Amino acid sequence: MFFQALLLFLLGPLLSAASSSEIAYGSTAAFSSACTSLATSLKLPNVTVNFAHFRSGITLEAWLPSTWTGRFLSTGNGGQSGCIQYEDLEYASSLGFAAVGANNGHNGTSGLSFYHNPDVLIDFSYRSLQTGVSVGKALTQIFYKRAHTKSYYLGCSTGGRQGLESAHDFPQTFDGILAGAPAIDRNRLVAWNGHFFGIIGTANSSDFISTALWNTIHIEVLRQCNELDGVVDGIIEDPSLCSKYLHLYLSRFYGIDSEPVDPRPEALLCKSGNSTNCLTPNQAHIVRNVFSDYIAEDRSLIFPRLQPGAELTSVSDQFSGMPSKYIGVSNNVRV
Repeated sequence: MFFQALLLFLLGPLLSAASSSEIAYGSTAAFSSACTSLATSLKLPNVTVNFAHFRSGITLEAWLPSTWTGRFLSTGNGGQSGCIQYEDLEYASSLGFAAVGANNGHNGTSGLSFYHNPDVLIDFSYRSLQTGVSVGKALTQIFYKRAHTKSYYLGCSTGGRQGLESAHDFPQTFDGILAGAPAIDRNRLVAWNGHFFGIIGTANSSDFISTALWNTIHIEVLRQCNELDGVVDGIIEDPSLCSKYLHLYLSRFYGIDSEPVDPRPEALLCKSGNSTNCLTPNQAHIVRNVFSDYIAEDRSLIFPRLQPGAELTSVSDQFSGMPSKYIGVSNNVRV
């Protein structure tokens, strides 16, 4: 009771609720039914705080390990998500960070709550993250009875965008930012997600590339591009070095004049008598377009190409034979 009263005193009138509990080994951390839950492998205190704005509500959680190193870390979000990234909280806490995550001002994975609601849009843009950081740092000091020594950020996709936003608009918030695959230039990004359906086609198309075949393509991408950075480690450190990859499969069939990265550019084209684990010329054309920049009719760039090596992460959505979930009516920001 004292803890909640202290929070209310320190954090102001927007605080609508606060609670503390302990996360047990093997317990399930769950936020809302639309969000991914997590079977935890840690035992540590957890604090949940709710803030109310005019038409939005920020919920945040702080995970506070007993093995605290003095460092603080804020996690980000993904997509239109109003979900707390529990896997990131667990990862950071396991390394001794006092970690905090917030819900972006709404609950669930749909973008419907943005409709005619600028408060949620502001939360999504920056306010939820910055509120979570401010409150998280205050909670850390209350719990450990001393301030943090360093402050960090970790996020990917929308979380990457949040990291860039923080670096640009709130440069004093973090000592270090890890912003992975930032989802910026949103209108063009959504268009780019949608254009793959026109390239891939439907799942019942004769040229449709299956998940198994994308796995084969991925192995070939790694074979041809992995060592270009000087180290064979299963990681394409610099995808820009693999810029000629999109020409490899079609040089023989379409007369494209380019210097191949690999001496066997037709490695995955089907040979006579073989039709499994290989590409037809039409499928090779699809692969080429997948790894090409998205260009407008006036030849201006709409959005850069998919990076070689990232193809497997797209199989369940952009390459599924269905329109991308990121262009659905309920999953886009409408104001």
